[in-house]
Amino acid sequence: MPPTGDNDPELLYTRWGRTAAHRHTLVNVNEFIGLNGATPLTSIVGFDPWRLYPDVMHILHLAVIPDVVVSVFLEYTDDESIFSGRKRDDRLEELWQLYRSWCEDGNIVERAQRKLFSTAILKNNQYVEISQKVMNATACRYMIFFLAVLGEMALQKLGPQASNLHYWIAGVCWAFASMERIMLHGDRFLNRFDCERFYNDYLVMRGGYNHLAQRALSLQLPRWHCRPKLHQWEHAVLDYLPRNPRYTSNFLGEDFVRRAKALALRSHANWMSRHVLLRYVLQFCLARRE
Repeated sequence: MPPTGDNDPELLYTRWGRTAAHRHTLVNVNEFIGLNGATPLTSIVGFDPWRLYPDVMHILHLAVIPDVVVSVFLEYTDDESIFSGRKRDDRLEELWQLYRSWCEDGNIVERAQRKLFSTAILKNNQYVEISQKVMNATACRYMIFFLAVLGEMALQKLGPQASNLHYWIAGVCWAFASMERIMLHGDRFLNRFDCERFYNDYLVMRGGYNHLAQRALSLQLPRWHCRPKLHQWEHAVLDYLPRNPRYTSNFLGEDFVRRAKALALRSHANWMSRHVLLRYVLQFCLARRE
């Protein structure tokens, strides 16, 4: 069950779930305008903050999941218990071969680049940000399922020597894969059974993730980053179901944020918000024009 009490400031929103205190502090329209100011978006008839749907691509596939990928790869190559090799790079090479074989067996074209499996990117002394040039959002979606396979493989290899660490990792990876599968196979609105599964998967993921983050902090390891987008995913799960998050994802353009900022810089100040909003509306709605 989700924990109760005050939040741990080191881990941001560690109190999570339907009973979390912060769930009673969400804003209405007037509070939203008071905080952010009036914009062309807020002037639209029927505007409500609850209609600002989460973009699962930018929350999960370009932020939270890459954090998980980095953390899992580092955890599994800290020693030779799972992958052999004197150096971390040697163990990462074996991990890369496993990933490449998995992609080839599944005819997966969108893959993470080889350099992701190296200490040139996987630093052990800082939080790592993975560039979209190394692993784009589509490759990340496939990587989620690879992590689930990897977690199960690690438990089988370790057998009775598997610790809570390995069960937490496997649980987090399995839960992310299960949620992704529900989104991919579900319609625009999920049925009651899938909604309950989705919520339970989130509890499994978040519980394991918090254990891993607390362990990393106690060991002073920059892993299992509890970034605000992890909390945004909670709102996507708890506040927007039965709406399938996949249908509010901006997969038409992963680089939309950069292009929107460039457009804003070129626009006259009086029309900047309208130009950016129009670009977003066109890009997002064209896919559903039929």
